[in-house]
Amino acid sequence: MPTPGTSIDGYRLIRLIGRGGFGAVWLCRSEAVGDFRALKFIPANDADHLEKEFHALCQYRAVVGQLRSPSLIPIEHVNFTEAGLFYVMPLADGFNAPSPDDPGWLPLTLAALIEGYRGTSDWFSSAQIRSWITPILQALQLLSEASLVHRDVKPDNILFLNGIPCLADIGLLGADSFAITRRGTPGYSAPSWFTEAGGHPDMYGAATTLYSLLTGNPPDKIGRAAFRWPPQGEASLTTDERTEWLRLHCVIRRAIDDRPAERFIDFTTFARLLIPTPDTIDSSPEASPLIEPETHASSSTSDSTSGASQAPSPNKIHSYLPGILLVVLLIKFAVSNEFQSRAKQQPTPLQPTPLQPKNQGNIAWISLPHSVQHLRIENFKQTADLPEYKSFEKHKPGSQEPFGTRVTLCIDPVTGAVWSCVAARISTAETEDFDLYSFTHASVAICGLFVTPPQWKEILDFLIGIMKQTTPEHPSSSGEMVFQGSLLKTECIAVRKPDGNTQMIHTFEVLAIE
Repeated sequence: MPTPGTSIDGYRLIRLIGRGGFGAVWLCRSEAVGDFRALKFIPANDADHLEKEFHALCQYRAVVGQLRSPSLIPIEHVNFTEAGLFYVMPLADGFNAPSPDDPGWLPLTLAALIEGYRGTSDWFSSAQIRSWITPILQALQLLSEASLVHRDVKPDNILFLNGIPCLADIGLLGADSFAITRRGTPGYSAPSWFTEAGGHPDMYGAATTLYSLLTGNPPDKIGRAAFRWPPQGEASLTTDERTEWLRLHCVIRRAIDDRPAERFIDFTTFARLLIPTPDTIDSSPEASPLIEPETHASSSTSDSTSGASQAPSPNKIHSYLPGILLVVLLIKFAVSNEFQSRAKQQPTPLQPTPLQPKNQGNIAWISLPHSVQHLRIENFKQTADLPEYKSFEKHKPGSQEPFGTRVTLCIDPVTGAVWSCVAARISTAETEDFDLYSFTHASVAICGLFVTPPQWKEILDFLIGIMKQTTPEHPSSSGEMVFQGSLLKTECIAVRKPDGNTQMIHTFEVLAIE
């Protein structure tokens, strides 16, 4: 085992900052450029562990190098010494001390956040919890699509890099197969009854991690009424937050249900069901209709609630999406007045040049790093990266139409804060479903993680009401409202083309006002 002061391939070891089942994580400094890094070392005295870690490392690097997800920790350097295997990663954000030079500095993990808040008078909001767990679910979806299983999802293995949650410690990672050996951390590791019935081990780990974020408790307390609230107790939550807490417990139970047919089909569905909808806001939390979009889309009827009564008919929504839950994610989009007026005259392909920013104040409740992160995860192509604005586009692969979804985030170049957000789509019958799905994720990237359930419902009722009014008989509908120092505008236009086809122009503007 190396010691402090040892130099390994140009990295000077400083001190231990973590231990895992296969090795130890060191704080180190690059001797060439002087910046801090994390170095994991696996000793050679356990050849079996070293071989497994190296195999996992090779599989992971091959996938992550292509995905480049901000929520999958990158591996920067790998090598062997006579003493063992090591690899170098970016250093996580810290807490307890301002600089890694300070002996009290430690990497910031979800486990550290949970422990740090346990004895305080405050706990995390449901919006914070959703913003932390959603990127991890997106990362797990990417690994799953690459036929890989992490097998050790837990709060200790979720780091923060530049404020963004990041899945780390890939020592137990392996190929997804029919026979998945039970490995991982007790409590967060999927039990045999779950995996033997086809359950995804990482789904269990993600659900139990969400439970720990909600309650501060270990997973063995799931399902017990006395342990469903934060450490500060039920009284520490507002009425709306208590409702949301119970709803999220329903989501957890759905993810780890002992009936395979009731579980989520993938991590994307899990993440989607974390978002409050009118049904889940208004209805009893214990009876929330936590239905996957595919199931919901096939249903011809549904229970009505006060929120659902504001929505378009199921038939109309289902023609756009594989389920109504995608539609209700559409909140707080942004677009320039210039684009709207041009679109009314003649729909044209989306152009890479956005509106010219003109600072009118900042939208304090929008997080630029989180917005950019989500767009990248959802495979939006960045078309501009300037101090004044960032632009992204997404088009249906293989489509001959030049239309699609565009997002522009307008930034104050002095403060780096967002003052306006732009999201717009122009769709044809060929691209409708894909574009609306992309438009949904664009809206979530702009602000979907930054509002409370009641605020979400307020904006949702406004937006869906405008969508409902747009019909072939009434091809243009618009509206605006003021929300927390911002002006929200939305407009839907259905344009009939000479060939009989219809183009849908959908815009939403979020602009700071003073």
